[in-house]
Amino acid sequence: MDAGLVTLTGLTATSSYGSIGIVDNLEAVNSSYYIFTSTGTYTGLSGNLSFDAPSEEWSVSIDVSSLAEGDYYVVAVISDGINEVSTAHFDFTVEEATTTTTTTTTTTTTTTTTPVLLDTSMLILLGGAGFVVVIVILVALKKRQS
Repeated sequence: MDAGLVTLTGLTATSSYGSIGIVDNLEAVNSSYYIFTSTGTYTGLSGNLSFDAPSEEWSVSIDVSSLAEGDYYVVAVISDGINEVSTAHFDFTVEEATTTTTTTTTTTTTTTTTPVLLDTSMLILLGGAGFVVVIVILVALKKRQS
């Protein structure tokens, strides 16, 4: 396994509906993977499988470098247009987790602004059988740099 990658290859799905046969990228309505911890907690990692037409196989390479050390499993799901679903589970272990940190420097300039009250107007509208009162307060503020 390449550092940080889990690769699934050679996945196939066959529909029981004879007209479909091998479920390819044209027949599949779902071709996804999901990664869970060994205790069944979803890690948030998921994506789509890729179909190779000449070999009629599904595959995917998954970047798992964000996962902590531990045991995990991948669930691959391929379903066809008549809602038949094929799933497969694959276990894997992250043995060494490394964290890369990047230090960046940002220069900031502080600008102080003071709001100034320019105009205040109030409009009160009364009307309707439901005694609707709408109050709209319009206040314009202008920023003045100091």
